[in-house]
Amino acid sequence: NSKIIACSIHSPVGMYRSGTGEGWVYKDSFSPFKAAIEYLSSNNETVFVNWTGAQIDIPSQEGVKTKLWHEYKCVPVFLPEETAKPFYNGF
Repeated sequence: NSKIIACSIHSPVGMYRSGTGEGWVYKDSFSPFKAAIEYLSSNNETVFVNWTGAQIDIPSQEGVKTKLWHEYKCVPVFLPEETAKPFYNGF
């Protein structure tokens, strides 16, 4: 078996604030990119490295990082809004 490290702007999981604004809700995302990686990873260990797609406040980052790793094998990249907005909106 091999290891696949997928580095992309596309995340295998979507995140948004809960209705109360306290905490995060996680939802599997579905995209052609994710489907392709899942196909390739059927016999391989896969790790995703990507931006979370959301602005995560600093006190929440450790909990988010732990949950994403243990449940999704995802290593989040936390970007400040001034970095993420022009980059992401440019694609």
